Amino acid sequence: MLKGDIKAGSSIDFRMPGGVYFDSEDNIINRMVADARPLREGASFFIFMKRSNRLEEEDVYIPSLGIQSIFEIDTDTNTVIPCDTLKSDPVVHKYLHAPLKAFWEEILFTVSSEIRRQ
Repeated sequence: MLKGDIKAGSSIDFRMPGGVYFDSEDNIINRMVADARPLREGASFFIFMKRSNRLEEEDVYIPSLGIQSIFEIDTDTNTVIPCDTLKSDPVVHKYLHAPLKAFWEEILFTVSSEIRRQ
């Protein structure tokens, strides 16, 4: 589900928090966000994103609320798992192992409520 001017079927550039950097001696430094689960290749996710506000990245999208905007779909249990691992965080507390169907229904309700306001 896309909101905005992204054409269905097109591709987008998406940047995760953290990343790979080079220090002054050209050593590679892999920086991960603290309290974040790494994204697993082949897994499916709900990712809430926004367009980057950096001029040099005008066609790049980033998680709208950082790592709190990414939820892995656990197909074995039909639940969602926040990629934020800080258990005291209200988002993690509310959605950790939330039923996939309920999570999806909440998204649809929120989107339809937003559309009615416009």
